Amino acid sequence: MTYVYGVRAVGTNFIKIGVASDVAKRRKGIAVGCPFPVVVEWVVQFRTRHGAMYAEKSAHRSMHRRRTSGEWFWVTAAESEAARSTVQTKGSDLWDDGGMRDQSHGAVALIEKMRHRAEAAERRADAAESRLSASVRGVTINPYAVDYHAEHETLQAPRWSVR
Repeated sequence: MTYVYGVRAVGTNFIKIGVASDVAKRRKGIAVGCPFPVVVEWVVQFRTRHGAMYAEKSAHRSMHRRRTSGEWFWVTAAESEAARSTVQTKGSDLWDDGGMRDQSHGAVALIEKMRHRAEAAERRADAAESRLSASVRGVTINPYAVDYHAEHETLQAPRWSVR
């Protein structure tokens, strides 16, 4: 099992939202690097790491304006509860009667997203190519601009000339 957790730095409004398979061990790891004592405020259980990461990312997005650093947010207790609710709601999107729902709809959405990204990358590449060709349009290579250096017995490469 995998869990999405909310860990609060005691005495502050800092909360960390993350994913772990062992929340107690993770809390101890966070406590080592945090100047405040930390307590687990809430935990939501998932069957798969993929589902947990999806729900965690949704919570991060819903609270993006409150982000301070990495996965740490400056929130009130009510906002923390709203984040937990977001995690539970997104998690329930992946469940169906206690089992995983057919996720082919997710695969189709992922393929569609990848296709859109590829099309956008292709449009950016075309735009860059047209800008490049526009900036190089007046530049030509003069094939007759080869110099022979007898003392070195070398040929100099063709020179660029701008019209």
